[in-house]
Parts: sequence; structure tokens; C-alpha cells
Amino acid sequence: MKKILSLNFDIKRYFIFTFLFYISSGAFDVLIGLYMISIGYKEDFVGTIFGARVMTMAFFSIIAGILAKRWGYAVCLRLASLLSFIGCLIQVIFFSKIAIILGAILFGIGLIFVAIVEGPYIMENSPSKTQVKMFSYNYSVIMVALIIGTFFSGIVSDIFKIRFNYSESLKISMLIFTTLSFTSLIPAFLIKTQNRTLETKDEDKIHYRDYKNLKSGKWLLAYFAFMGFSAGSSLPFYNIFFKSKFQIEEYQLSALYSISQGAIIVATLAVPYLLRWIKRKDLLMLCQIAAIPFLFLIIISKIMPVAAMSFIIRHMLVNMMYPLVMNFSLQVVQDKVKTLFISFIKLFESLFRSTGSYFAGWFMSKFMYEYTFFISLAFFIIAVLLLRKSLKSHTIKKDEA
Repeated sequence: MKKILSLNFDIKRYFIFTFLFYISSGAFDVLIGLYMISIGYKEDFVGTIFGARVMTMAFFSIIAGILAKRWGYAVCLRLASLLSFIGCLIQVIFFSKIAIILGAILFGIGLIFVAIVEGPYIMENSPSKTQVKMFSYNYSVIMVALIIGTFFSGIVSDIFKIRFNYSESLKISMLIFTTLSFTSLIPAFLIKTQNRTLETKDEDKIHYRDYKNLKSGKWLLAYFAFMGFSAGSSLPFYNIFFKSKFQIEEYQLSALYSISQGAIIVATLAVPYLLRWIKRKDLLMLCQIAAIPFLFLIIISKIMPVAAMSFIIRHMLVNMMYPLVMNFSLQVVQDKVKTLFISFIKLFESLFRSTGSYFAGWFMSKFMYEYTFFISLAFFIIAVLLLRKSLKSHTIKKDEA
């Protein structure tokens, strides 16, 4: 705690922004699918919503990277807060398909601004020896926000079911957490550090030849693409899958998501200490490979506690490596193209994630949920192999843990 309090003001304000911003994301991830089903839409439209959001992130990622360099990080964070709030609000208060998809698009633009800014901002505002810790702290803050969003949104919706019907209780819960996330504008306006790439020095400008440097990250881009499809074809549908297969209540779903995110927080904060005994490349591969059997167990298990525990462990193993993967990604290319490279990562990841969501929504409306998850598992295994190829091609700098 003392180490966190000793950070510079902008980093602390950024962490506060991240916390407030992701609260609505947590609520939406667990409730939006259930809400759409409750008002008469099918699984294919749920896939369309998530697909539209992530497809927007894909196509807007390069533009967001350019705007981040031109406007600075603080402006982009303020815009992200505003667009996400409006997008979430539209999805909840309107029933038209066009309006809901438009809301998902606006939400996606807000999310991609935050995703693009995250890595370069943390690296520019923290010493190199503490960057892994800063990524760990930031990801833990995100997880805490998601826990609050997922867990308490389910509880709030159950409370309102006493006086309102099922769909109205879900709607009220999402409205409450959407409004709460709007307060992220406050720390966004307090962040004053400007993006150093706004300087007009010629060496800071990106020329055509600099795009060739992105080739050094081709295997990493392929990893994010396959991992994106795997995530898109499974993550948006776990809540519907568990409710359909095991007939559990919303508060139980919220508790399951919250516990999994709590496990991610503990594991993520433990990463810098694990690196004292395990090499970075080995830890990355160990966690990715260990997640495979647990994803398989989620699919085949007919016992709720086994499926739930597998879900928690799988999420923990995959997501605890996010700080290391992002830190490694920013070491693959030269400093001047880091923001651009993150944009390409988000382009590939989001494009394939949206494709996965569209595919899974259509596939699940016609076949069993389990079949889709097996396809997701196959893409996950390919992604792990691509990460191994990328790690063999590059050396991870050893920062102090």
C-alpha cells in the first residue's frame, strides 16, 4: 500500500479513472446478455451486440492510436468516459436493434481509447524497473472494478425483483452502474501529464519505414488474433451457458464472476514475486498451458461446483499473465512505434474477437453451447503455440520485480 501511495499523482489518478471506468463494463458483461434474452432477443443478437462492440474496437484502433498521439492521453480518457456512458445508456433505455447496436458501437469506441492509452501511459509515467508492477497494479484495479460491477449488479437486480419484473430489475441495475462509471470523468480531467509523442521533433515522427518495424511482432499479433477469437466465442456466453445448463440465479452468476476476478487480482499481484523463482518466458507458457484442461472441464462437466471451479482457475491462469504479455508486447518494437503497435494489437485482437462473437451467437442459436466452446478451445491452443513462437523470437528484458 505504501508503494502505491508513493506513486506520482498522475498514475494514481489514472488508477482511480480505471477503477471507475470499468465498473459499468463488469455490470454489462454479466447482465446485458441476460437482459437481451429477457426482452425477447435470441443468442444470435447477443453475439451481434458483443460483435459490434468489439468490431468497432478493431476498426477504430488505428484511429484511436493516431488521436492519442495527436491529442494526448488525458483528452482521450475524457472522451472514453463520455462515449462509454452514452453507449451503455442507449443499450439499456432503447429496445430497437439499431439503437442497441449503436450503443454497443459507442461503448466500443470508449473501450478502445482506454486500451490504446493504457500501455504507453504506464510506461511513460513509471521507471522501467517498476513497470511490471505498475501493469500488475493497474490490472488488479481493473479486476476490483469488474468485481464490484459483476457481483453487486447481480445483487442489485435481485433486490429490485421484489418490486419489478425480471427484465426491469436487470435494466435498473445496469442503469445504476452506468451512472456510477460516469464519475470517471473527474479523475480524467485531473490528469495533466501530456503525451511526450506530441513533441514535434522529427525523430519522434513516424515515417513509412517505421511500419516495417512492426514485422518484428508478427507472431505476437497472430497470438492476439487467435486468443481474440477464442475469447469472443466463449466469454460473452458463459453467463448464458451456466444459467441454461445449471439453472442458477443471477446473484450466483455474479458471485461466480466476482470470485474468479478476485482470484485474478491475487494471482496478478503475485506475478512480480513469482518472477524471483521462475523465468518470465517459463511463467508465461506455464500458465497458458495449465489453463487448457480447465477450459475442457468447463465444457464437459455436469457438476456445477466442478464447472465453477474450473471457470475460476481458467480465468485466473490466463488473465494473471496480462501484465507480462503487455510488457513484453511493448518491448518487441521501437519506442516511437509503441502506440502504433498497441493499435495493431487491438486491431487484430478485436477483429477476431468480434468474429468469434458473431460466429458463436449464430452457432449457439442452432447447436449446443458445448460445441462452440470446443471450437474456442482449439483456437486457444493455437494461440498458446503462437505465443511460444513469439517468445522464442525475442528476449524479454529483465526488470526488477
